[in-house]
Amino acid sequence: MNCIETRNGSCIRDWCQVLIIVATSFSILQTTNASPRLTQNPPQDPPPCPKFEILCDGLMSESPEETIKPLCECGPGFWFTTLRKPELNPTTPIHASWAGSQDFVGWQTSCERIAMNGGATANVSISGTSSFWHAGSRSVTQMSQYTGGWKETWTGTFPACARSVLISAVGSGGLGISDSCAARLGCSASSNASAGGMATSRGRASATLSNLQIHGTVSYDHVTQLSKIDGNFGADIAYSNSTFNGTFSSNSSWTVNGQGSATGSMSFTVLPDRTYCALTNLPIAANWTGTVVATTAVTVDDNGSAAGSAGATLTLSVN
Repeated sequence: MNCIETRNGSCIRDWCQVLIIVATSFSILQTTNASPRLTQNPPQDPPPCPKFEILCDGLMSESPEETIKPLCECGPGFWFTTLRKPELNPTTPIHASWAGSQDFVGWQTSCERIAMNGGATANVSISGTSSFWHAGSRSVTQMSQYTGGWKETWTGTFPACARSVLISAVGSGGLGISDSCAARLGCSASSNASAGGMATSRGRASATLSNLQIHGTVSYDHVTQLSKIDGNFGADIAYSNSTFNGTFSSNSSWTVNGQGSATGSMSFTVLPDRTYCALTNLPIAANWTGTVVATTAVTVDDNGSAAGSAGATLTLSVN
């Protein structure tokens, strides 16, 4: 919202009113402070600048800073940006894998966790094979998180000088799952991937990504002797809300003869119009946070095999 805060707390909403209030302030200063002799020779210095914010659609020129200079006085000084120290989990990238046998069940597992200022990734995959009719199960969850931001500070004499500001919320990501199992008693695989985050700032350069999740299960039913498939394994459909848009595999359920396998995915992008553009002498700050989680669980028995994988990635910040 266009808003210029005056000394009495009122709100002014467009460029023309800025000119009026500054000119009025200047006139009051002349009338109040000048002697009769000074009134004949009024001072030439403009009044101090009020706090104000004018969105770009209300500006009158390509150089709005130059337009405001003759109207009010500010500074001297300068704006500088301070980065917030990012909080990362994990603090350094983690890549791990393991292969071996336990109770006559062979396992292969790989994991990945990466967090950086403005983005996170989590991946996990598990496969298991039963020998001598032995049963086994394994479940692994990987999570990555990040928090960061920045703020502007005026250094110098107040009131602060106005400058043009253009910031944008940017973000994207994707989720993926894959599950399969042999047509054997006790074999199943399930996976889940999720992502969520928030970027906050002045104006529309803010975005929230929530309830982003896909999940699925593939299992063998020894009663029906069919493999059942449930979860986000259907046709891709479009998805959008006020912050982002994308596509994801729809929720579905069916059965197949023999081995069952399926994959699902989701991709998303922050809407490109989430920007804030203004001429203002107010300080600007931005903060962001994000979390991704990937989980896979696998069970095998009766000389069968099963495998599952899940992955999630997210980037979200304010530039």
